[in-house]
Amino acid sequence: MLLGDVFQVKSGLVVARKKMVGKDNAKYKHKQLNLRSINRSGYINSEYLEDLQTDEIISNDYLTSVGDVIIRLSEPYTAVYISKEYENLVITSNFAVIKSTNEYNSEFLAYYLNGDYAKKQLYSSMQGSIVKSIGISAVEKIDLPEITKNKQMLFAKLTKALTNKLKIIEKINNYEQKLLKNIIDKMSNK
Repeated sequence: MLLGDVFQVKSGLVVARKKMVGKDNAKYKHKQLNLRSINRSGYINSEYLEDLQTDEIISNDYLTSVGDVIIRLSEPYTAVYISKEYENLVITSNFAVIKSTNEYNSEFLAYYLNGDYAKKQLYSSMQGSIVKSIGISAVEKIDLPEITKNKQMLFAKLTKALTNKLKIIEKINNYEQKLLKNIIDKMSNK
């Protein structure tokens, strides 16, 4: 079964067409995803979300909603599951949005897309010499495992727990690096 047979896959918004140059005139303010905001471990790092100011409402087609899966269209092709916490973020053209269905568990899909088998399929569809990217059709052609929805949910719970652990470890590592830098800076400024 192919991903495109089960899910609807769309491209993100070309932000340059909506972005306000003079921010004083902007009527609407949104947070938008960017390449840095998607961590390689498969979660959104909200520190890197950018502000987008527009003079018109962004269509819901380009805003994240619970159950969506967002996948980078450039290396490393990381996918993230959208939970309640990350609703209504603008999806830029750097990403594809995979809209949820009842036939397949979206959270499981996000973790599956970050696995070696799915990545290998995406790497075989790469285009470009400097920035390696893929198109929507490459995402739609990913071969999905045919497993029961109960097993999908179990795998999703397990993988979510491990991803949360990785997130905590990465935060601790960042804090320790900052602490080390501060200690060295204090020693240097006798």
